Amino acid sequence: MPRWLAWTLGALFVLALGLHAHGPLFLPRGPGQGFSASDLRALLAAGEVGGLDTAEGSGAAFFGAGARGFAAGEHGLRPLGAASLALSTALWSDGGALGAASPRPFRVENLLWYLLAAAGAGVFLRRLVSPWLGDEHGRAAAWVTAAAALVHPLAYAAIGSLGARGDLMALAFGTWSGAQFLRARQARVHRAAIRAGVGTVLASLASPLAMAVPPLLAVAEFVAGRRYRPLAARLRTAAVTGAVYGLCAAVEPALRWFLFPTASVAGETLSATESLAVAVEKLGVLVLSVNAEGLGFAAYLLAAGVLVVALEGAFSAARSAPRLWSTILALGAVSLFSAACAGLSVRVQPRDFTHAEVLLPGALVVSAGLALASTALSGLRRGLMPAILCTGWAALAHGHAAAWSRSMELFDRCRSEVAQAAALEPRPASLLLLDVPRRVGGIEPFSRTEPLDFLASPRLSARDPAERTGPDGRGSDLLWIAAPTREALAHFTRTERFAELRARGIAVARDHGGRGERSLEAVDPPAPTTGTLRWYRDDASTPLDWDALTLRGASARGPRDTELARAPILGWSASASEVIFESRGVWVDLAGEAYAHFDLAASVDWLLARRIRLAWPVGGWSNLSEADAAPQLARFESLAAPRIAGDDWVFVGVDAPLLAAAEATLARRGERGLLRLLLLDLATLEEARFALEEPRRGPTDATSPDGSLPEASRAVEPPLAEFVARGADRCASRWSRRGRAFAWALEYAASGVVLVRSEGLVVPGAGARDPGTGR
Repeated sequence: MPRWLAWTLGALFVLALGLHAHGPLFLPRGPGQGFSASDLRALLAAGEVGGLDTAEGSGAAFFGAGARGFAAGEHGLRPLGAASLALSTALWSDGGALGAASPRPFRVENLLWYLLAAAGAGVFLRRLVSPWLGDEHGRAAAWVTAAAALVHPLAYAAIGSLGARGDLMALAFGTWSGAQFLRARQARVHRAAIRAGVGTVLASLASPLAMAVPPLLAVAEFVAGRRYRPLAARLRTAAVTGAVYGLCAAVEPALRWFLFPTASVAGETLSATESLAVAVEKLGVLVLSVNAEGLGFAAYLLAAGVLVVALEGAFSAARSAPRLWSTILALGAVSLFSAACAGLSVRVQPRDFTHAEVLLPGALVVSAGLALASTALSGLRRGLMPAILCTGWAALAHGHAAAWSRSMELFDRCRSEVAQAAALEPRPASLLLLDVPRRVGGIEPFSRTEPLDFLASPRLSARDPAERTGPDGRGSDLLWIAAPTREALAHFTRTERFAELRARGIAVARDHGGRGERSLEAVDPPAPTTGTLRWYRDDASTPLDWDALTLRGASARGPRDTELARAPILGWSASASEVIFESRGVWVDLAGEAYAHFDLAASVDWLLARRIRLAWPVGGWSNLSEADAAPQLARFESLAAPRIAGDDWVFVGVDAPLLAAAEATLARRGERGLLRLLLLDLATLEEARFALEEPRRGPTDATSPDGSLPEASRAVEPPLAEFVARGADRCASRWSRRGRAFAWALEYAASGVVLVRSEGLVVPGAGARDPGTGR
C-alpha cells in the first residue's frame, strides 16, 4: 500500500472515530439551548470581566478583559481564559445576548484547543522517549497519543465545558512548551527555550494547571535533555530548569497579588487525608474511565479489554528490556497520580462524572502512556493495537457524550421553566424547581451546592442587546432560584426565610404523580387560617378554611379498641385540586388512649394545596373525638442548644412526653423510633441529614456517594438525655465558611411519621459557631 494512501486511510479512520465519539455534543438545538450550567456561569463571569455586562461592548472591552481578569479568581477564571470566552461571546452572540446563540461554535473552539494540546503532548512524548526507544517508536507513539486523546472517554467533558477553556489553553501552551524545551536541549536551538518560557507564562495566565509545567520540564531535562551526562550535572540542570520556569509559571499569581491583593480565589481546601482519598478515587476513574450510571457494567468489560490489549505490547517488549520498561512504568505511575491531584476539591467518581473536566491532564497522561505501550511492537501490531484502543475508547466516549446530552436536555427544560416563571403576572421574586433528578446518566444538570440565581440573568434569555439591557428584560425580577428535594422544601417552609419570600411571591415547578408532567404554579400570598381547627365532629367532617402552609400537624383520639399496628389514614381535599389526597399517620398510646398523629407538612401536595376544605378518616376509624389540627408539631421540652464537640454536634435534653409514649407503643411490636438532625443551607436549599446516636457507643457513620453522611436507621433507646450527630459540624463549618445562613432541625419519627421537632438557625457573622437554642 502506498504511504500516502495509508496516511489518508488512517486520517479518515481517526476522523470517523472522532465524529462518532463527540457527535452528541454538537446536536442541533433550539435558540439559546444546549449550554450547560457551567457554560452559562463561565460566560456570565467572562462578560463581567470583559465588559459585556454593560451596553458598551467594544473591542477595547475585550482587550481590557485581560487586565480585569486578574480579579476574576472568585469566578474560577484567569485573564487569558476570561478574555478568550469574552471574545468568543462577542463573535458568536449578538452583543453578549445568549438567548439566540448556539453552543456549537464555542465547543468547536474548545475542540481546537484540545487538539492543540493533544498534538503538543504527542510531540513532547516523542522528544522525551526518542533517546531511549528510538525515533521510529517515538514518532508512532506521538501520532497515537494525539488520536487516542481525541477519542478518550473523558474528552467530552473538556470539549463540552466552556468553563474548562482556561485549562485547555494552559495544557496547549504547557505541552508545546515542553516540546520546545526538549528541542532546545536536544537540537541546541536556544530560541526554542525562550519560546518554552513564553508558553509557560501564557499557561500561567490561563489556568492554575501551569504550575505543573516547571516540574515537568525539570523531569524532562533529567531524563531526556542530554542523557549521557554525569548524574550530578543532570540533577543540577534539572533543578535550574525547575527554578527558571517556575518563575515563569508564577507570573499570574504574582501580578494578581500585586494588582488585586484582596481578590479571593474560588474553591475549597480539604485536609491532607481527604485530598489523598479524592486523588485515589480519581485515579481509579482514570484507569477505567467508565460512567457506571450512564453506561453500565458492559462498558467496564470493554474498558478493561481495551486496556489489556493496549498494554500487551509493553509487556512483550519488557521481556527484552525489563529495567527500561520498569522505569517507564514507574514514571508513568507517578505522572498519573500527579495528574489525578488536579482539582483536589472536586470529586469525580464512577457514578458521578459531572466534573470530569478536572481529569483532563490525567486523560492526556493516560493517552500518552497507552500510546507508548500499544506501539511498543513493530509490524502489523503497531497499527492494529492502537486501532483497537481508539475504537473502544470512541464507543465509550460516545456513551458519555450521549449521557451528557441527556442531562443538558433536562437543564434546558429547567431554563424554560425559569423563563415561564419570569413571564408570570405578577412576577414572583423566587422560583423553586422541584422533582429535578440529581443526576441524569451520572451527570448533574446543575450544581445543588451553588446558587442558581444566574439563570434569571436577562443575558441568558435576551436575543439582542436592546432586550438584554432594556427595562423590560425578562427575568430581571427573579431574585432567587433553588432546586430543593421535597424533603428540603418541607424543611424550608418552616423557616422565617420562606415566610419572607412568600410575601414577595414564590413560584413552584414540580412533577405531578411521577408521570413526568410538570406544571408551574404560584404559591398564594399569606392568608391566615379562619374558622375551626377541629376537622371532625359528631361523626362528620367539618367545613374548613385552612392555610396549608401554616398548619403542620393533625391528631385525633380514636376508640379504645383501636388496632395500633394499623396505620391511620387521613383523607383531605383542597381548593387547588379536585383530587382526593391521603396522608399516613401513626397511632400512639397516651395513658391508655389511642391517638392518631399526622405530619402533614411532610407532604408537598399538602404544602401546595393552598386552602384545605375537608379532612376525614379513611378506613374504619371514624369513631373519633378531639380531632384537631395544629400549627406546629410537639417540641422537645428540655432541649438545650447543641454543643460542638470536634466534628460533631451533641444534644442534651432529647426528651418529650409524646416521644416516650411513642417509644412504649412501638416497643409492643418490637419497633423503635428514629432521631435525626437536618441541616438546610438557606442559600441553595442543599440538605444534609445525620443520625443521632448515644455518644458512648461511638459508631462511625458511612459516607454517602455525594459526600454527606446518610440518614441512618439508628434506633432511639432510653435514656433520651444526650445524643451526638457525628460529622454535623464539618458540614456546618463548610457552609459557615461560605458565609451562608443555615437552619437545623432535630426530629423524632415513629414509623416514618415525625412526631417531635425542634429547630434553630445559624447566621455567619452573628455567632456562626453557636447553633442557637431550638425553638
